Amino acid sequence: MADSQILQIQDYSLHRMDVSEQRATLLILDGDMADLTSYVQLVLEELIESPRSRFFNFTNTAEVVPRAINSIANGGEWDLHSNSIAQKLADTERLLQARLGGFTDIRVGGLLQVHVMHNGISKIVIIKINNSDFLDVENLHLKSGLPTSKSNRIQKAAIISFNSDKSVDELLLSDTKSTITEYWYLSFLFASQVTTSEVNTKNAFNAIDGLLARKVKPVSPIDYWFLRNDVVNHFRNEDSLAFDDL
Repeated sequence: MADSQILQIQDYSLHRMDVSEQRATLLILDGDMADLTSYVQLVLEELIESPRSRFFNFTNTAEVVPRAINSIANGGEWDLHSNSIAQKLADTERLLQARLGGFTDIRVGGLLQVHVMHNGISKIVIIKINNSDFLDVENLHLKSGLPTSKSNRIQKAAIISFNSDKSVDELLLSDTKSTITEYWYLSFLFASQVTTSEVNTKNAFNAIDGLLARKVKPVSPIDYWFLRNDVVNHFRNEDSLAFDDL
């Protein structure tokens, strides 16, 4: 795993999500920050490398979640906006449960929100987790016996990365299912999947990143992140991709 120093947590919150309750309940966390850092580091690495992750764009920045995210990135109050995001998910899931009736129950879980600096990039990570599986929500400790292989640490997740001007650069979503659950991106985040040339660019980048992750990262995590960031800069600054130049 990469050195945890590349990830610095700035703000975080954890809410209990239960469709039988009217509001998302903020949990008071009194645990070791190292445990939270380890968990977020694991999730970030898995989502970035996962073939199930997909790139999206926000479709309406005036909606609750995009508006709150942009406000946080520009210095807005964390507690206020993270509570708004959690309540938006609670309202979304409660409406969905009413439509589903008794045929399917939305799983009780937790919504973990973290504002981090990751390899020098400001990011907000939103994770719908299975409370009892890997993260002890009472004291925020990772439980013993955490699998070393990729596993179901999360139900759904979103990583929002920001440019130096604090505007949204990327929105990466993932799900335990083979496709991203519709209510997660459409009703909660108000986002749509990127298409055509954007998809091709993202796929090309993911292929290169996957190679670096397999060949370089196990030998030198520092070199992996250096090379990955260099590839990111190349993709951002070139109109087209020429592998020889790259």
